Amino acid sequence: MGKKLTAAVALVPAMWPIAQARAQDAALPVEEVQAGSNEEIVVQARNRITNVDVIAGNASVISADQVENGRAANIGDALRFQPGLLAQTATGGEATRFSMRGSGIIRSPFAWGTGIQMLIDGLPMTTAEGSPYEYYEALANNYIEVYRGANAFDYSPTTQGGAINYVPHTGYDSAPLLVRAEAGSFGYNRQQISSGAVRGDFDYYVSGTRFAMDGFRRHSNSRSLRLVADAGYRITPDLKARLYFIYADQDTKMTSALTRAQIEADPRANSSTTGSRKNPDSLLLGTTVDWALGDASSLKLGVAYKRYKVRNINIAVPDYWNIEDIAASLRYDREDTLFGRSSKTEVAVLFSALLPGSHNRKFSTDLSTLRQRVSFKGVDATFLIKNDLELADRLWLTTGLAAIDQTRASHITLPTRDFRDQEYFNLTPRVGARFEAGGGIELFANYSRSVEAPISHALPQLVGGLYTYNADIREQVQDTAEAGARGKLGGFNWSLALYRTWVKDELLNVQVSPAVGSTPAVIIATNAKSPTIHQGIEAAAEGTLWKSGGFALSTQQSLTINDFHYRHEPDFGTADLPGVPRGLYQGALRIDHDSGLFAGVGTEILLNRYAADFANTIWVKPYAILDLRAGWSSKDKSWQLFVDGKNVTDKRYTAFVSPVYNARGVDSAAYFPGMGANITVGITKAF
Repeated sequence: MGKKLTAAVALVPAMWPIAQARAQDAALPVEEVQAGSNEEIVVQARNRITNVDVIAGNASVISADQVENGRAANIGDALRFQPGLLAQTATGGEATRFSMRGSGIIRSPFAWGTGIQMLIDGLPMTTAEGSPYEYYEALANNYIEVYRGANAFDYSPTTQGGAINYVPHTGYDSAPLLVRAEAGSFGYNRQQISSGAVRGDFDYYVSGTRFAMDGFRRHSNSRSLRLVADAGYRITPDLKARLYFIYADQDTKMTSALTRAQIEADPRANSSTTGSRKNPDSLLLGTTVDWALGDASSLKLGVAYKRYKVRNINIAVPDYWNIEDIAASLRYDREDTLFGRSSKTEVAVLFSALLPGSHNRKFSTDLSTLRQRVSFKGVDATFLIKNDLELADRLWLTTGLAAIDQTRASHITLPTRDFRDQEYFNLTPRVGARFEAGGGIELFANYSRSVEAPISHALPQLVGGLYTYNADIREQVQDTAEAGARGKLGGFNWSLALYRTWVKDELLNVQVSPAVGSTPAVIIATNAKSPTIHQGIEAAAEGTLWKSGGFALSTQQSLTINDFHYRHEPDFGTADLPGVPRGLYQGALRIDHDSGLFAGVGTEILLNRYAADFANTIWVKPYAILDLRAGWSSKDKSWQLFVDGKNVTDKRYTAFVSPVYNARGVDSAAYFPGMGANITVGITKAF
């Protein structure tokens, strides 16, 4: 395999494209580069908390190559073709609404996300106030892991939807210099410059991006600047440390929901004409330390600090948010032999907390008078233990138990004093099995519990732009049974999972009134009055279908079938929960030639209608959109060009909804239109 690449760092620029291509094709992260006499790079996997291939449940990996060969305007572009996961942009910009297995019904794309644990290389991003979307950079990741539902147990089962882990590039898998530019319809332009290198035991990666867009809809322009960096040092052969840094500055004009009639007449309309959401100076600092102990065990420590601000201005009740939080994790992993069989045990302590000074201030329209001040507190503390035991040849049993203690507090101190403090304690078990059936096929099944506490600012209620008393909001508890299979055949991968989740006290958000002029939408948070059911089918396939004469045909396919409904709601009986498609298909075919030329076609089809209000009286219409893509990549991957056309037939359709309570069949402002026909051209050069 050759000597480790230390003194031979000078070889990295020449060989980087080969390393990148192999790492991306294998959908694996990169930890160490080695060189032999034939100057061939061998890529080794990084030290990871877990591997999606050994989880007794549905999880997947998105490689950088899947993201970078087309438009990457926002993180929604990066998360396409993931069954069970919705990542929907409001205007084509970076504001993105996330939902997985029905989580977060329904969060605005302009609000901090809930329902999914977001992570940066295992460092928690989602804490008691949610998850700021401005940190997510589509172009800085070596790969992205998607853990659906309680299959995110290793990262703490404290969300309904699961976890998404963004793993950035390092010096071992990045070019010494890379520049990228994209430009397209509706004033869209995006640039990236990045650099990475290895210097002996030290490596680094840094990426700077700029985003700007006039926006598909009127008054929807947005812009951002983002810096993502990490640096690692191998202190000893068994001890490694890595630092992480993210800085983001973002300015987004807020858009309103429309009626179906408005979308049909003019999808670029916008009833909100003044509101702006600014995210100045968002900052993340983090570090991890990995220690490989000498007895087939390892210890990993992680700490992260975040500071994020929001300035909602040019609205009837402007407000300033200042939030700070800290998160820490300590993991111990050990491999043993039990009764002559392999056993892997993990023990973890996970902690996150809002820091003092996390508050929201609301002002008069001209910002001259402070009308209200609310401070927030919240802690998530988890202790978990998990074991994977080889019961027999090719048969693994997973068992786990987590103890979760969560607190939430909201203190209104101006103009009156109103304190809300709540604490939630839960035990969440997990048991699963995984069987390697042969022929590249693996079967899995599990039963798991997870919990999700409300975010701290859901404790009071927002009425007329100000917080007031709100009834106690409970945490939601979900029990999930899941079964499925996955397989590999050459370069072709597939997966199929069926699940059913019984949810108690589901956290819901209801739009009471839409945004009009300078008045933002009013959305209240509450628990469901009835237990709810989330069940569905998730199917995916990707890889090479055929090769001949220098040509190769590949595909990506994703099918999501959802059935989310009340069990016995007092007013709505067994009505569907609104806001999440019942059936969604995404598919693409692509043909590549050895010359580097490629062309492809893709589609997204909403298979049937779904409800836009909790009473199920108004609906989102089915739709089908068509995408086209073509480009060229040099053999060494140092040059990449593409032309990416989205919704080329200019279909007028609803991308997502902000459900109203009971529309009584009247067409209501609950719908957000998808982008019309648009085209993007891009170029990348790696030096």
